[in-house]
Parts: sequence; C-alpha cells; structure tokens
Amino acid sequence: MNSSATLLEPAFAKRAVLSKQELADQLGISIRHLEKLVIGGVLPQPLRLGRCVRFLRSDIEAWLSAKRHGEGSREEYGSGRGQEHF
Repeated sequence: MNSSATLLEPAFAKRAVLSKQELADQLGISIRHLEKLVIGGVLPQPLRLGRCVRFLRSDIEAWLSAKRHGEGSREEYGSGRGQEHF
C-alpha cells in the first residue's frame, strides 16, 4: 500500500485542502495541539485564504509518508510560505 491517497480517510483523501478541524480530527488531536505543531515547525505550514486556514492535502500526505518512513525535517515542509499565526 504505497499510495499516499490511502493515508487519510477516504472522505478526506479526495479533497485538495483540509480545514484545521478536519485535519485535527484525522490526526486524532485537538485544534490547539495542531496549532502548536504548526508554530513549532513540525507540521507543514497552512495556506491562508482570507480568514480561512487550510492545509494542502499533498503537504499533509508527504508529511505523513515521511513520518511513516522516519524521515522529515522542519525545513522540508511548507517551505516558501513562512510561518503563520492562528
């Protein structure tokens, strides 16, 4: 099962972006913990669309895949977007 589309539940795997709540639910963590992971550089940086904060599914899938294989660093994900505060 190498397909990255299978790392998130099927209902969310088809969507290009995820809200903070959707991602927190998928990861089984609180929104506040998700925010701390983003601010700390652990999770990929989200996109800001006006007042909305969205995470690119492709960034999350790459992060999950790297975590699954024991790889990944803070600089590797979400580069070029700068840190956003929630």
